[in-house]
Amino acid sequence: MAMQANLTEDIQFIDKLQAAPPMLLNPKHEQALGSFMQSGNAEGAIQLMSQIIDLFVKNGASVQVYRHLADLIASKVWINLEPLHLKAESVDKAYSIIRQVRECATVQDYLDTFTELFECVAAFINETQERQDPIAALIMDILNTRYSQDLSLAYLAQLLNMSPAYLSVYIKEKTGANFSDHLNEIRIRKAKELLIVTGMSIHDIGVHVGYENITSFNRMFKKQIGMPPGEFRKQQISHIHKVK
Repeated sequence: MAMQANLTEDIQFIDKLQAAPPMLLNPKHEQALGSFMQSGNAEGAIQLMSQIIDLFVKNGASVQVYRHLADLIASKVWINLEPLHLKAESVDKAYSIIRQVRECATVQDYLDTFTELFECVAAFINETQERQDPIAALIMDILNTRYSQDLSLAYLAQLLNMSPAYLSVYIKEKTGANFSDHLNEIRIRKAKELLIVTGMSIHDIGVHVGYENITSFNRMFKKQIGMPPGEFRKQQISHIHKVK
């Protein structure tokens, strides 16, 4: 019942349990935040989070809502950092900030700690991008921003004025994985994020990330994650509630 209290220092009386579900990020906020994080734009992510928290304050959001937001942001952070293959000390730094978010007790605590977290994530992402080969970085940017489209190696080769065979070898040599592996990894990573932070149906998520039918989406998701998307969603939701 205490989790239903507003995040203020005022004395509050709560005498019954309300069955109000935690707020989720709306699709517009979710898409914008994901874009800011993927591009290493800390300033954009911080401004957006400030707007979201302003709405929470205006609507009298409960402690439960802020905790739910913290868990959703933590999930998004790990999903975006996962493909960077960070060193142990970098992972520990990100985890320590995420732990601070979950311990926030005031609105200002959340604003300050989210700012620190987004700046940390942006630094990791920008550092990784700076180390990448320029053409490889361009290719990964295309895949990260246009994953939902009907992308093919032949289309990408034509766009870059290369032969498909040479481009295939180039991508493998510079990034350590081939074109299709990168595309599927990005699509499934985005699907994981949508499964956690939105209420979209599994079918709609599959279409949104670029799969023509639910069978292909389910097969690729299970191949990469080890379980179907529906089971993954239930597991993550259960984890979030256990944390609370």
